[in-house]
Amino acid sequence: MKLSTVVSVCTAAVLTGTVLAAAPAQAAGAENAGTYYNATPGRIADSRYGTGGMPKARLVTGSSVSIPVLGRSGVPATGVSAVVVNLTAIKTSTSGWVTAYASRTAKPNTSSLNFGANWTGATTSTVDVGADGRIKLDVTGSLDLAVDIIGYYGSASGTGAVGASFVPMDGTRMVDTRETVALRPGQSVRVSLGDWDTTDGMVPRAVRTNVTALSSSAPGWLATWSGVGAAPATSTVNVVKGEVSPNSTVVALSKGSAGEYGFTVKNTSNTTMHALVDIEGLYVTSTDGPFSVRIPTGPSRIIDTRYGVGAPKAKVAAGRTIRQAAPQLDWIFPLGFEGTITGAAPLGTTWLTAWGGDPYRPTTSSLNLVKGVNRANGMTLSYGMQTEDSDPGFAIYNATAATDVIVDRTAYFGLAIDLPAFAAKQKAAEQVVARAAARPTR
Repeated sequence: MKLSTVVSVCTAAVLTGTVLAAAPAQAAGAENAGTYYNATPGRIADSRYGTGGMPKARLVTGSSVSIPVLGRSGVPATGVSAVVVNLTAIKTSTSGWVTAYASRTAKPNTSSLNFGANWTGATTSTVDVGADGRIKLDVTGSLDLAVDIIGYYGSASGTGAVGASFVPMDGTRMVDTRETVALRPGQSVRVSLGDWDTTDGMVPRAVRTNVTALSSSAPGWLATWSGVGAAPATSTVNVVKGEVSPNSTVVALSKGSAGEYGFTVKNTSNTTMHALVDIEGLYVTSTDGPFSVRIPTGPSRIIDTRYGVGAPKAKVAAGRTIRQAAPQLDWIFPLGFEGTITGAAPLGTTWLTAWGGDPYRPTTSSLNLVKGVNRANGMTLSYGMQTEDSDPGFAIYNATAATDVIVDRTAYFGLAIDLPAFAAKQKAAEQVVARAAARPTR
């Protein structure tokens, strides 16, 4: 199933519309748990300036910082189970990684952000919030580090409107400026999902999208936001000359004057570049309450081909695919999961595509790699069926050069209602998507 997009390239365009930040009014309490809310995108910590719990100094191997996240940048002071943050490594002097996890919990054997030397780039990560209202960031390497808030998931102690349910989907390419014209400094692309009939009580609130910057002649960056008002001062994707740089993130949707729902990607840097935009899922509210919820598991490594964890102990060869079945759980029906995908020690330039594992692999990429450099990206995956008789699971395809592959899981997305009721919601969403797919691209 393919979403279509209406793309307009403009200079300094500001959309007049409504940001879809609030869900319909419903009973608060347990229904808030695991549902998603848009926050006000903003920087809450930066080691260059010593803000937000960071020391005013570069972070080095062994550095461990505790960042307060509650009551900041639109995140409430209570009723929060996890935050969606953009972690940006700035002017690294060595290779390394950052592990993000809930404060006052044991450090997991996982990574959220991987970086090479002399690099600036970002990864979006969903991090559980500790009992003290903080997240923990542990560093291996040497870098400056910035943390931007994007959104959050509610907890059972939350009050107010119930948040959005996540509907994961295989990647669908919405924008490829290589087919039209590169984004010059100050230019933006409006990514539209088309008209959305909300008479069934379902309203789209945000998208999970993989935004890739490439073909830049100098260091640059892209910003993403609902399109209402000015672009945020923070960046979503950073890119250096000659690099293909992705970041899978969450962006609030807005409703435009013509009734279409969408978001905006803007080149807020001083260099021209191309941009790719892939949709990986939707966050949708329903007047009937949530139909799927995020269920945290704590960060855990489920695939590591370096050691034979969850896959054969060998680099994944070019043109090969590895697969893993969904877990059989007696306490939840898992629709999919969220986490981080990492390419380690690639032998050349390549890309990885992660998807639900059905026979039709999407034409999008989840992670781009260059020889010898470890790189990570966030991801959300639905569990698909390879055949009608197979168990549900997911797959990862490697394109052009052998590499080790690592997958860390941080949470499941599970049913909040019975399966027949969910199937009805899913069918309604599919009908909306089908209508959007019929719209021509211009």
